[in-house]
Amino acid sequence: MRSVAWLCALPWLLASTRLSAAPTHQYGLGARATALGGAVTGDAGNAASVFYNPAQLSLAPASQLLLGYRGASPTLKTDQQDTAAAGLHSLDGALLGRGRFLGIPVGFGLGLSLTNGHLSRVESVRADEPRWVLRETLPELLELRAALALRPLRWLSLGGGAGFLATTRGGFEVTGDAIFADGKGAEYDSQLRHSVAAELLSSRYLVFGAQLRLPPLMPQSPAPINWSIGLSFRDEAALNQALRGTLRGNVDAGFLQIPVRYRFDAHSLVAFQPRQLALGVSAQQQAWRLNVDVGFEQWSRYPSPVARSAAHIEAEVPAGLPLALPPNTELPAATSAGFHDRFIWRAGVERSVSLSGASALLLRAGYAFLPSPAPQSSEQAQLLDASEHVFSFGSGVALQRLARWLPHQVELDAFGLYGHLPNRRLERQGTTFQAKGHVVSAGLSLSVSGG
Repeated sequence: MRSVAWLCALPWLLASTRLSAAPTHQYGLGARATALGGAVTGDAGNAASVFYNPAQLSLAPASQLLLGYRGASPTLKTDQQDTAAAGLHSLDGALLGRGRFLGIPVGFGLGLSLTNGHLSRVESVRADEPRWVLRETLPELLELRAALALRPLRWLSLGGGAGFLATTRGGFEVTGDAIFADGKGAEYDSQLRHSVAAELLSSRYLVFGAQLRLPPLMPQSPAPINWSIGLSFRDEAALNQALRGTLRGNVDAGFLQIPVRYRFDAHSLVAFQPRQLALGVSAQQQAWRLNVDVGFEQWSRYPSPVARSAAHIEAEVPAGLPLALPPNTELPAATSAGFHDRFIWRAGVERSVSLSGASALLLRAGYAFLPSPAPQSSEQAQLLDASEHVFSFGSGVALQRLARWLPHQVELDAFGLYGHLPNRRLERQGTTFQAKGHVVSAGLSLSVSGG
């Protein structure tokens, strides 16, 4: 009986097993952009532009290599109890190549982000347990993005590319004879064979961008204001994980054998990236730069991340044998999480202080408001979230033309970040939850420009 019970419980264990628990980076790539609150849609071009606005790749003054590291430590509380959400660390990299094609300035960008050293690690969600679904159960995936930009007019830049996320889909089959436990270890004599089949799947999404350089404000003054407007679009991406299994053979009770066939399907959404449209304005006057962004995210298309499963068991049970089989279940239809669309507001300011003719100190600060897309009340699942106020700051040192054999410019940047999630009262499946928390993050990045 124990063998049949374990077989019937297998899909539920696979659907609900905790695979990871760490929020992914939500605040940007590169120390400079993060310190500016992520408000860089209309900013100057650099290697990190491949993640923000690909059109800026053709605006960069030189080719660039960027390497970065960040760490984050979240504290999330549900009804005053710490959820023990794990921290994260990520390695980021971006490469920008500049040149000309038929006399037109062009730029190519390639970027990647690797979280917690995992190429793919995800966690499923159950409907009957409260989870900070957008922060506590986010996947640890390798994200790759590539883009190409050109500047057909002096005041207009256009860019586009694609991003990639990856996950696995697979199944397995177990055949043979499972022996009933007799208290003496008879079950260890079971003769079982298994085979596994899996494949790596990728989800691709498109990114587009445009940048307009507008005529300077106060052009006749000693300090004119140079400004630009940027627009970027990132399409929706979703990763669904599917696991299918078949177990068939005989359950050996010694005096009789019971043929059993068991099939199950387990499906879950392991990653979702909403469609996003961002508009940004950047203004620079001498040593000062001010950036303001507004972004729209289409969370209303967010499918429920709650794992779904189905199980079918067939057994030829002899008449009179008191063996109760669990009922067969069908795979439930996918449903919406009930989230709503949201607008995100970001702002950042940067001040350059000249240290010498070949070096400068860069001071930065930023703010972002991320309203929660989760509904106030829901009967579908216990999916929790809260709005967030993000305060960021940072500094950098830029060194230019140190020697003829060194790169044109070397810049070392650092940032610190504090995200405050004020208390929010949520109604979930007839239960009231209090959700609040904070996030502390810091990181460094090194960029080398030349050519």
